[in-house]
Amino acid sequence: MKKLIKFYKKNKAISNIGVIALVISLSYAITYNMPDYFGIESYYSLANNICISYIAALIFYVVQVYIPEDRNQKKCMEILKNEFADIAKFNEIAVLLCEKHISMKEKRATINWNGDGEKIYLKVKASDKSDGPELIRYTKKELLNWKNAFNEKLKVIKESAVINYCDYEVLEKLSEIEKQDFFTLISNIIRFSNSDIGIQGAEDSIKRFKEINEELKQMCSISEHYQLMDVSTDDIIRMDAIFRNLTNNTFSIRAFNREFIKAKIEEELRNKGVEISEQEIEKMCDAVMEANESK
Repeated sequence: MKKLIKFYKKNKAISNIGVIALVISLSYAITYNMPDYFGIESYYSLANNICISYIAALIFYVVQVYIPEDRNQKKCMEILKNEFADIAKFNEIAVLLCEKHISMKEKRATINWNGDGEKIYLKVKASDKSDGPELIRYTKKELLNWKNAFNEKLKVIKESAVINYCDYEVLEKLSEIEKQDFFTLISNIIRFSNSDIGIQGAEDSIKRFKEINEELKQMCSISEHYQLMDVSTDDIIRMDAIFRNLTNNTFSIRAFNREFIKAKIEEELRNKGVEISEQEIEKMCDAVMEANESK
């Protein structure tokens, strides 16, 4: 029954004609031995033959065209599901960031940076995962480059070898997301934040983009949802330590622990209003590392 409903929704016109043709053929078969009071037997027979031909053509279409296409679409969606899930996650996190860190008042935007040097830190929790939340850091430069990051994810889908078998409704929805030009809007909000240049309709655009992205997730059977959790000082220190090690190509557990300890020492000294040299901080960091390793 689900397959019949799905076929009807995708092929309403030919399905409706098929139902009419079936009704005419059945009525002709039922009334075949009845007297022809109205003298329309020849026309009725012609209509029945046309209807039988149409039903046969419809069956041929289902067997030779629709079923193979449906099978190919299912395989295509299985192959591209990770890519669709990735771009849907990217879009959803972008919306969550906008909702929490962009304030719109009288068409003017304010960016609520929660890190030094115009950075935004996010702690993202997936609804269907039991493991810990994901920590994400965006610099202002990365946010201004969001559109390119989105286009790269879109390019992976468009250039896939199986894209020709993808459900056209999914492709239409993906095209609708692209036409929203959402990430250009975000770039403009960031560029002109705290200025006299207003961003008209930004809140409505964010809401509409969120709705379309949810529609895409439903089409692709993506049930995962995300929510933001509060970001702690330790979370920020961890993220900065990771990025510093990745930037220096020296990432290791020991290097990460050292960066984390150093950042914690610097944070505590700032809170107490104490200023000491970088050399002294390094010595304190070495002492803590040696004490931890001796255990």
